[in-house]
Amino acid sequence: MANDRAPANAATTRTAVNTAWNQVQAYYNQASYGQTQVAVDMTTFATLDGAFTDFFDAAKENYRKNQLDRIAAIGAKAAVDQGFSLNNYQVIAYIVFTNGTFVRAWGGGSQSTFAYDNGKPVGDPNRVSINLTASQPINTLFINESANWGRYAHEFGHNVVSAPTSSGSGTATLGEDVYGSDLVDPSAATAQSFELMGDHDTHPLFSGYHLDKLGYYQAANVRTLSWDRNPHSETIDIVAHGLTQDADPNRVHLVKVRVSDALTYYIQV
Repeated sequence: MANDRAPANAATTRTAVNTAWNQVQAYYNQASYGQTQVAVDMTTFATLDGAFTDFFDAAKENYRKNQLDRIAAIGAKAAVDQGFSLNNYQVIAYIVFTNGTFVRAWGGGSQSTFAYDNGKPVGDPNRVSINLTASQPINTLFINESANWGRYAHEFGHNVVSAPTSSGSGTATLGEDVYGSDLVDPSAATAQSFELMGDHDTHPLFSGYHLDKLGYYQAANVRTLSWDRNPHSETIDIVAHGLTQDADPNRVHLVKVRVSDALTYYIQV
């Protein structure tokens, strides 16, 4: 939290954040059929060495990008001081208290060094000098205390979820948002309402494209067709994603229609 903003009741705020992460845990457990497990440890609040406006860009409704390393270093040191080992974690989520001010959030970062020096001389009681190194790169996300849990899950997805590379397979993160505002023709973003990387606050499942690339569906539940540009008619029984994978060999969760190396349609219900 900034040095000019503190929660009226830190315990209540911390509980609300914990509740959001519990929802994220449940979401990924259900979406992945238990294949992606989210385990969360929480620190108590640490105080940043500046006012809220030092870290927040009102015009962009987000934390200033050039201040993220500063937040990360102060937060990482607070975690170490509270007995946590950075080497035990794949992700650090920095929850900056904004007293309800909307923040878009940042996700998809990664670093193994957490360093910041405020430039004050040795012996100055206000000096801050941090230099911590983890044994492995740690993914980072920056969000606020009042964000919908869907935004937490969305930013988490940018950090740790396996997703396709340009070749169609790999372990890159979900780097792209599915927003109409990102397209020349916003009406073309037809998947936005059906994709966590799109309208996250309505809590949709991942689109079939990401569910397939994440490997959440068993091979038997994905039917792949290749279109040879000739007329073709076929009836396929598609069943929606449930709490358990469908075991009926006569139906599937997802149909992929491959048109070319660069174009595949995904059909789901």
